Amino acid sequence: MPAAAVRPGEEDALLGHLSRHADEVLLLATCNRTEVYLAGLHTDPVAAFEGAWGHALDGHLYVYQGEAAVRHLYRVAAGLDSLVVGETQIQGQVKRAWQSAHARGLSRTLMNKVVQGALAAGKRVRHETGLSDKVVSV
Repeated sequence: MPAAAVRPGEEDALLGHLSRHADEVLLLATCNRTEVYLAGLHTDPVAAFEGAWGHALDGHLYVYQGEAAVRHLYRVAAGLDSLVVGETQIQGQVKRAWQSAHARGLSRTLMNKVVQGALAAGKRVRHETGLSDKVVSV
């Protein structure tokens, strides 16, 4: 199975490639997932991913667009779409991915609004549901 992992030192090259295909890019890489969020897309997302990773990935990806992509990021930030539901580290990983994209000028108006909303929603879900009362992680 082809890998779309982000190895140490590869982030700049991946973001550089992906930024040629979209106006805004967020690269979320954790121990068990790699997610790419693109806004202002200029091309087919699968082609952008395959070019970034250098091999065919079609059939090995989930591709969400529009509201479905936003909904997915909200679920990820809340720990609802994790290997272990309620996993607490993902919120910080989303925040660091956004900070990295923002520092590189790859997160602007749309991505900033979506990510900040997802982080706030994730915090609210954890607080109001007690989902993170028993800290778990992979």
